[in-house]
Amino acid sequence: MGEPNTTHIYVNKCIALAEQLPQKAYTSIRGKPYLQVHHRIKIFRQVFGMRGCIHNEILWNNDKEVCVKSSVYYVAIMSNQYVLLATGHAQEFKTGNINTYSAIENGETSAVGRALGSLGIIGTGVALASAEEMVIYNNKTQIKKH
Repeated sequence: MGEPNTTHIYVNKCIALAEQLPQKAYTSIRGKPYLQVHHRIKIFRQVFGMRGCIHNEILWNNDKEVCVKSSVYYVAIMSNQYVLLATGHAQEFKTGNINTYSAIENGETSAVGRALGSLGIIGTGVALASAEEMVIYNNKTQIKKH
């Protein structure tokens, strides 16, 4: 995988920074902390700088849904090669107030959040699911109870 010692050091810095964030960086969903994606991206950029790369790819996009894959890389210092650190996927249905018009954007954000979460940038006691996934899950759970 390239320079494993360097990669390990960078990833550990990301994890440490995520764990040091103040409580206001988290959103509460069902009483559990959720580290918002823009904070995850900021940490990634702070640690990896211009050597960090987030690449999004739309795997499919039709009239009902979109699926996005996000891959997180960094350029290894010694070899100057891209090293894959993590991936994340998101599927968004084109329904509801927001996803009817912004399914691709939400899919990209969710996929990036999952990829950076897979890398370990999630904070302490934080779930890997996106905020939108948790809200949708909560709404479906409430509907089934009634």
